[in-house]
Amino acid sequence: LEDSNAATNYAEIKAYTPAWGEQITGVPAYLIEKIAREFADTAHKTHGRSMIILGAGVNHWYHMDMNYRGMINMLVFCGCVGQSGGGWSHYVGQEKLRPQTGWLPLAFALDWNRPPRQMNSTSYFYNHASQWRYEKLTAQELLSPLADATKFTGHLIDFNVRAERMGWLPSAPQLNLNPLHVKARADAAGMSPQDYT
Repeated sequence: LEDSNAATNYAEIKAYTPAWGEQITGVPAYLIEKIAREFADTAHKTHGRSMIILGAGVNHWYHMDMNYRGMINMLVFCGCVGQSGGGWSHYVGQEKLRPQTGWLPLAFALDWNRPPRQMNSTSYFYNHASQWRYEKLTAQELLSPLADATKFTGHLIDFNVRAERMGWLPSAPQLNLNPLHVKARADAAGMSPQDYT
């Protein structure tokens, strides 16, 4: 490819090689190469009838979009997309919970306030459980080679906080005080909680 960023073999520790993947995941490079070859061989023999079945557990990781991209790339490269018996099958479990409608008013306090204030749990725990402190991945490592790297400096938590401040990503808590205390203080001031805040 005449590109210094491109690897010349799988053993090189450059982006997207098995050796590179081993450093990030801890999975030995030979196993990464083995599963890729086995999947491709099956896809070749069955004319693309190789399927990846995954569930919601993959979604519960902060960088799950990268996991998805890896699996989707494997399917695309092997000609499995759009083939009967091939492609992608994402199943869900608790998301299709039958009594969910009945639980909504209780779970989200809809009798108190609408719409409910919610946020995705991944961002909540990434921030409030200090998971971001152990982050080894940088924004530059996730960027497209076509992106302007000078616009994407800082830690990944910075991008999450920026999205929250701009209103793109709902976040909680919105107050620096327990909402029950806000109500008590509003009552003491003779104001409604809305006017008090």
